[in-house]
Amino acid sequence: MSEWQTIGKDTMLAEGERMVVELDGTDVVVFKLHGSFYALEDVCTHDGAEIASGMLEGCDIICPRHGARFCIKNWRGEISACL
Repeated sequence: MSEWQTIGKDTMLAEGERMVVELDGTDVVVFKLHGSFYALEDVCTHDGAEIASGMLEGCDIICPRHGARFCIKNWRGEISACL
């Protein structure tokens, strides 16, 4: 998906919250962090598990299945580039 999609108002998520939306048949998790929004496909690149229910630690999402860490700002894994 290369174009912007409107999913709702910017007030629908409080700081640190997330929600999963379906866009063109793909589950996407949207985060609000430090006043900005980030949207990522709701899938762990390691083994295909959903990632939205993982713990958020700073700007890292931790995979609930196996603990891999991914930066929600750039989706880099394991050693977070967000630190």
